[in-house]
Amino acid sequence: MTKTLLATAALALALPLTAQAAPKGNGFTAMAGLGFGIQSVLPDEGDSNTEYGVAIDLAAGGFIKPNLALLFRIDGTITQQDLGGGDDNKATYTHLLLGPAVQYWLNEKLWVSGTAGISAIRAEAEIEFLGQKTTISVDDNELGLGGGAGYVLWNSGEHTVYVGGDLSLGFHDGGKILSTAFTVGWQML
Repeated sequence: MTKTLLATAALALALPLTAQAAPKGNGFTAMAGLGFGIQSVLPDEGDSNTEYGVAIDLAAGGFIKPNLALLFRIDGTITQQDLGGGDDNKATYTHLLLGPAVQYWLNEKLWVSGTAGISAIRAEAEIEFLGQKTTISVDDNELGLGGGAGYVLWNSGEHTVYVGGDLSLGFHDGGKILSTAFTVGWQML
């Protein structure tokens, strides 16, 4: 009996989620998000390294159907690491996924997205040695894939505030880089 009541309650709660209409997306859309990021370097050989930092999520495009948008998207993470030897010796690591994306709204609150494009990484170190500051940077661009989901917290006509999560994976020589992003953002529908 208890199982039947729990199943009925769960079904009753789930029905409003499935019955909700998709958003009334029409024409141009843009989104911007900022949050917490986790950046993991996964080499083919050797130990992996994980750092924590800032996550970004930017996109612009258009709805081709009320619940389907085509976008150009930039998302990723930026982290900083102390290299030791003084306050001025630090490295900044940036991993971005840039490329075309699709955003599909399952209902008026929940969307999923996918991106295929360029995984761009940049490692930049600022080092002070014998009183001289030197900046060294390395860039690499390879294939990247990403996916994510978002949940609308607030909606006012054409504007929404959402929480989102994204995974971006870059396939680079010698290994992979994975960015995990948790963002709070705004989207114009």
